[in-house]
Amino acid sequence: MSLMDIIKSVAGDSVPSVPPPIQHTEPLKAPSQAAVPLVPSVPPTCSEEVPDWLEWIAERCLLVPEDRRHVATGLLRLHPRMQQRLAERYVEEWRTAADDEPTYHKRDNAGRRAANLIITKLKGDPLHV
Repeated sequence: MSLMDIIKSVAGDSVPSVPPPIQHTEPLKAPSQAAVPLVPSVPPTCSEEVPDWLEWIAERCLLVPEDRRHVATGLLRLHPRMQQRLAERYVEEWRTAADDEPTYHKRDNAGRRAANLIITKLKGDPLHV
């Protein structure tokens, strides 16, 4: 006895006829793209996660949200071993440029610009170099 037979016996003749379900003969296949990347505009990466290097940088430099995205995309492009080197160089460039700026209120922006240029060059973006 099918489910439709049970429903007809309970509801009477008021149930409209329903065509039988479509049976698939081919097995279901997994989708070709298993995951959505963290940042859509980022090309394939070596690392799938940004480890604590972003937080490590944020503890040493004042990062605005745009900086966080920029640094994260730079870190994602690198092998995990190289991420540490980029983080250390980013902080070093930030501090050097900020210390070289004579005007106190311009120091954060000078550091930010110098440090972000490292990542921009890493990305190979000729428009912002």
